[in-house]
Amino acid sequence: MLKYPYSFDTFSHFLAKCGLSKIELISKGYCFCYQLPQGVSIYLYKNGTILIQGNPTTKQAIEMTIKASLQKKVNRFN
Repeated sequence: MLKYPYSFDTFSHFLAKCGLSKIELISKGYCFCYQLPQGVSIYLYKNGTILIQGNPTTKQAIEMTIKASLQKKVNRFN
């Protein structure tokens, strides 16, 4: 499970730094949904949980990219 430990309003910028562009944000009340042109949706829930759904191959690549970027951010602060 992926967790985003930072402010929600920085998540779009974080995704852009991960190389994910042309993101469409759809607020769903209980979470933020970011739709990517690759057919993948990224959900950021209010507790910081990140859920990625869509094409399995693309989903796995995006998940690995986000996980690596989060790890880099955490290591920078340690």
